Amino acid sequence: MKEYAILVDLAKKRDFTAIMVMKDSPQVVLGKELLKQPNKVVHYYDIVYIAQQQGMRYHTIAQEIDELQQRAVLVENADLIVDGTGVGEGVVEIMRERGLRPIPIITTNSGRVREVYADAAEIFPGATKLRMRTLKEIHVPKSDLVAAGQLLVQQERVRVAAGLRWAEEARKQFKSFRGKINERTQHKVYEAETEEDHDDIVICFLMGAWWFVSQRAQQEIPEQQLPQDEDARTWDPYDFW
Repeated sequence: MKEYAILVDLAKKRDFTAIMVMKDSPQVVLGKELLKQPNKVVHYYDIVYIAQQQGMRYHTIAQEIDELQQRAVLVENADLIVDGTGVGEGVVEIMRERGLRPIPIITTNSGRVREVYADAAEIFPGATKLRMRTLKEIHVPKSDLVAAGQLLVQQERVRVAAGLRWAEEARKQFKSFRGKINERTQHKVYEAETEEDHDDIVICFLMGAWWFVSQRAQQEIPEQQLPQDEDARTWDPYDFW
């Protein structure tokens, strides 16, 4: 597992594409000797970069991600997590053509987390000589993404770097993000409150939260069960901002 995660929520050409960088920042928390509580390592997650842009061409998105990954602290030190739902598939292919290694997250309305593997030659251009299977994408219920975000916020393990350009827009998106029941499927869905609101930055955060929580599940919080059916009123992550 790498120190950073680059999160990308891809959009149609007229909508907004959002990019976020989160950092895993472990810190030693001193225990209480009188209570015989030992020191422990707590993983905080810092949002250190946010970008949002409308009408980006798919090749431009891939180029921007490529340039972002070349920053000194991110070189070979950041997992690239991309929303592969909908239009994301085409952009993911372009990223792979550039030599990037995106991990697409396909959000679902129900079910369980499912990893999909394929032959490397099917995923990476020029890999025809490779006889191995590699991760193609991960299917994740959106409720799992939300639960991971709730968990980190409730444990006060999310921090936001000062002076981020899109912090105010992010605050608005977190405030308008809600859970509601889909009348047709009767499943709870999480999305922006109205069509005029956006949730691209929120989706980046949720993917990052889920990625870090799931990767550290065995080490950090194996006994924690992510809530699946919390009432929408419990979604208050914008309060930490």
